[in-house]
Amino acid sequence: MNLGIIGISGKMGNILQQTIKKDIYLNLIGGVGKKNIEKDLFSLSKKSDILIDFSSPSSLKKLLTTAKKYKTPLIIGTTGYTKSQITQIKKSATEIPIFYSSNYSIGIAICKNLIKKATKLIKKNFSIEIKEKHHKEKKDSPSGTAISLKNEILKIKKNDLPITSLREGEIVGEHEVLFSNLEEEFSIFHKAKSRKAFANGVLLTIKFLYKKRKYPDLYSMENLFE
Repeated sequence: MNLGIIGISGKMGNILQQTIKKDIYLNLIGGVGKKNIEKDLFSLSKKSDILIDFSSPSSLKKLLTTAKKYKTPLIIGTTGYTKSQITQIKKSATEIPIFYSSNYSIGIAICKNLIKKATKLIKKNFSIEIKEKHHKEKKDSPSGTAISLKNEILKIKKNDLPITSLREGEIVGEHEVLFSNLEEEFSIFHKAKSRKAFANGVLLTIKFLYKKRKYPDLYSMENLFE
C-alpha cells in the first residue's frame, strides 16, 4: 500500500515515517513539506493509495482539491480548523473517503466513550470542566481534542463548560475531564507519553480506510470500534 505524508517534516510527520517503515505491508513513497506544497501535492496524490495530513489549516483547500481530483482517500490529523473548513471536509467526504480526527490515540478514543457514559449518568448533579496541557509550540488553544470532548459532552448536557489550556515545556498531550459537586469529584484523565501513541492509531486507520477506499464518507475513531 503506497502512502504519502503532508507535513512530513513536522513532529508527527517524523514519527509517522519511522512507524510506517517498520510495517512490511506499507510503502512510504514520499511527502510534502512547507515548500512547493501545491506542485508536490499533485504528484504525491497521483501515486498514493492514501494521503496522510498532519500539516496546517492553510493547506486544506489544496489538499481537498487534489485528493478529489485523483480520488485519493484522506487521513486528516491537522487541528485548528475553522467551522467553515470543517464544513469543507464534510462536503468533500461525499466524494472521497476521509478519516478525520483531532487525536489518533486509542486511549483518547476509549476516554471519549467513558466521558459520554459518565455525562449521561450524572445528569444535573455535577459540574464539568475540561483541562488540557501541551508543549509550548502548539499553536491552537484550546486543543482540537479538548474541543472535540466538549462537543461530545454538549450533545448530552447542554450547559456550557469551561476549557483550561496550558502551553509549557515539551508536554506531548494531557487531557482531563473533571466532574465535581460540593460532596465529591472524579475525573477521566489521559496522558500521551509519546507521539508514537498517535502514530499507532494512524496505522490502524490506514488499514481501516484502505478497506473503505471505494466508499466515500466521513469516518472517525468511533468507526474503528464498530
